[in-house]
Amino acid sequence: MPKNAHPPAAVVAIITVERKFLVIKRSATVRSPNQFCFPGGMIEEGETPPLALVREMNEELNIDVAPVQEVWSSHTPKGTRLHWWTATSHQLDRVFPNPDEVASFQWLKIEEIVQMQDVLISNQKFFQAIETGQLEIEQLYT
Repeated sequence: MPKNAHPPAAVVAIITVERKFLVIKRSATVRSPNQFCFPGGMIEEGETPPLALVREMNEELNIDVAPVQEVWSSHTPKGTRLHWWTATSHQLDRVFPNPDEVASFQWLKIEEIVQMQDVLISNQKFFQAIETGQLEIEQLYT
């Protein structure tokens, strides 16, 4: 890493409707292909996590979102810092995934997500944080 460079960081969107979470299946051509996770992506140079969240939701799902609050942070096994943000949108009835990044999406209850196969490791850690009380699930519902 060059001198003065920041370690890589990414943002994760926690978007809920009626106590269901927006979950994507990553496309076959991106990092961690065909894994299920919350949408999100890398924070670019000069971006704040809220700005990256807005950009990523537009790029991945063609929706505008309003970041609400950062509810958790963690690190991937490769050291990328993850900023977990709740967000809202008035466009959730017209989600159109970008097929280059997202194979599909669905709305699932947390109990359904934790039972799935092929869930991204960072999301598994997120659910473990809820299970162990490090993160309060009620603060995730917007």
